[in-house]
Amino acid sequence: MITYHRLTVGGPALTGAQLQAALEHVVESALEGYVPRAYRDRKVIHDAVHGSNMYEPVEVATIDLPLVQRLRRIRQLGMVLQVYPAGAHSRFDHSLGVCTLVGKLVDALLLRQDKSLFNEVDRLELRLAALLHDIGHMPFSHISEEVLRARVDFVQIRKDLGFERSAKEHEILGALMIRTKAFATRFIEPLKTIYPAAKDLDFQRIANYIVGTAPAEREYMARIISGVLDADKMDYILRDCHMTGLKMSVDIDRILQTVRVVSHQGLTTLSIELTGVSTVEQLLFDKLLLNMAVYHHQKVRATECLIKGLYEAVAENGVRVGPFDIQANPVDLVRITDDDVLTLEHSSHPDVRRIARRLTRRELLMRCVVLGEKYYDEEQTRKLGDGLGYSDFMGLGKDPLSQRQLREVLAKRVGVGVHEVWLDAPQPPPMTEAGNFVVFDARGPAMLLKDVFPVGGWLDSYNATKLRGYVFVPSEVATPATFEIARAFLRDELGLVVGPNAAGFPLD
Repeated sequence: MITYHRLTVGGPALTGAQLQAALEHVVESALEGYVPRAYRDRKVIHDAVHGSNMYEPVEVATIDLPLVQRLRRIRQLGMVLQVYPAGAHSRFDHSLGVCTLVGKLVDALLLRQDKSLFNEVDRLELRLAALLHDIGHMPFSHISEEVLRARVDFVQIRKDLGFERSAKEHEILGALMIRTKAFATRFIEPLKTIYPAAKDLDFQRIANYIVGTAPAEREYMARIISGVLDADKMDYILRDCHMTGLKMSVDIDRILQTVRVVSHQGLTTLSIELTGVSTVEQLLFDKLLLNMAVYHHQKVRATECLIKGLYEAVAENGVRVGPFDIQANPVDLVRITDDDVLTLEHSSHPDVRRIARRLTRRELLMRCVVLGEKYYDEEQTRKLGDGLGYSDFMGLGKDPLSQRQLREVLAKRVGVGVHEVWLDAPQPPPMTEAGNFVVFDARGPAMLLKDVFPVGGWLDSYNATKLRGYVFVPSEVATPATFEIARAFLRDELGLVVGPNAAGFPLD
């Protein structure tokens, strides 16, 4: 067996200050020559999910921002359209939808509770946070976050900058972009000059909402943007279901009728009335179903592995994506789009060109081995004693260096390039925080969601029966002989024994 690194950061790690400096350059370049337009009237924008919605002049000027317009070319679901052809909606569509739902949440709370919860500036800041919350997304959305995570120590940056531990990488990037001098001079200052409604806006607060930060007495403000029952989650679940054609629904109207702000353990936070818990249950259940049917679909996972392989080939062969060298400066990922990456099908480098063409021509990798609780021999694995076992295999998703070492061994045995052999270990859907969501009971003390229904039990059941790991190989070598090579590899290198039922394709 090989010795595994057990590291999560490869290469020199950027500090918070270095990341901020790199993003300063990104924003300066993106906003060069940009001048906010002066709109006099509100605009109506039609949406496939939420219908027709009204946006204030300041909001329309923000939608015009090049950093937001770029999101038209970042797909919400990466290359899921290779499996669900209609699932080609963008981060731009989603951002407008989140803005709409933020407005509805705020209005619902004002209608049913103390009018001092929000003033007009609060409402506008929250809607602008919704429009800007995804500007830190990179090509193919969360796939690029994995790539950048290997070069930027986001764990330390969260500590350095005082961000919430749960803040996602793209949220951190977006918040830091809003904090740049270039954003202030090229957007905020002209905006406040043009629009009287923008005079009292605090973009530092807006950036904080994006990463889930607010004072304890106004915790609910951040939770509307980033939390268990946030506008972001409600929109993407509705939108992803609608655009992929999955027949699921979330009763948004019922949520709006039962959401409220309460004081709990020193925080003034967002909660749901006990009578509305079933709608939250449906929301979380739909999230699990989306993971099963879409995000963790084996062909979706195979496509995402190809994209990661393409990034590897680009970095290791010094190939530029357009004018950008993402190996030398990985933060430049924030400057490119899905289309920029897919144009690599015309690259002069043969490895890069071949992998990119697999994506554009839908010549996807095939599952050679399926790994799950019922696909491996627990008794035989235990007898080997010194192996990693199934749970440790699934942990490789957080350990890219060890995973790369293993892939090199398997690729050599199979006789193909390392960029097209993958040990795929999807991570469970992030739902543990949902158990601590506050439930308000007018007849008794506040409770937590985990006391009302078993969120943790759902997740355990999903991990045991639905979550799958895979060994992916190119379709041209997806043969019974390759399956046997992969079985021997799993036994020899990981101490993981799988039976014939783990084959990803028919063996006869």
